[in-house]
Amino acid sequence: HRFLKPYFVLYRDSVIEDAPTEHLATAREKYAEQVDALTATQLVEKATSQARSVRNRLQSLETEIDYLRYRKLRGQIEWNRKFTMSLAALLMFFIGAPLGALIRKGGLGLPVVISTVLFVLFYILMIGMERASKQYVITAGMGMWVPVLILLPIGLWLTYLSNKDAKLIRLGSWVSAKISNFKKKRVA
Repeated sequence: HRFLKPYFVLYRDSVIEDAPTEHLATAREKYAEQVDALTATQLVEKATSQARSVRNRLQSLETEIDYLRYRKLRGQIEWNRKFTMSLAALLMFFIGAPLGALIRKGGLGLPVVISTVLFVLFYILMIGMERASKQYVITAGMGMWVPVLILLPIGLWLTYLSNKDAKLIRLGSWVSAKISNFKKKRVA
């Protein structure tokens, strides 16, 4: 009561000031009797035991919370994966079909190689983003949707070129044009 009184006097709480102090005196007497019954070492041992018990319970709760958080994350990843994998099949169609139409020279080999490279890129992105999601670097939704969103413009661009009956840019001529532009800028 003596420790609380300055706080309540400051705020003029009439309830604590007018409260009977008899129950406080009896509580002090009961506490004094308990302390007298126990020695100081027994008190320290009991307090240490209770502190260990509280610490162990908190560690147990922390482990349980981590496990539940991980299960929730796995559920979110799997839920998003169901949608992204179905869209990935359509996305690979929008990449592979236009490649077959755009690259007529070279037979079957070049479109298959390019499609395989894009699929491997998609797979690496999918695994990397899933791992980042599991480590709580990014959200589960973002981790599953980023690979699809990265390859979507490529599929749309190839489909657009295929509908225009355009020829795919030849990589060799494009690289040589960029190199010649760089040399011109450097000389000037």
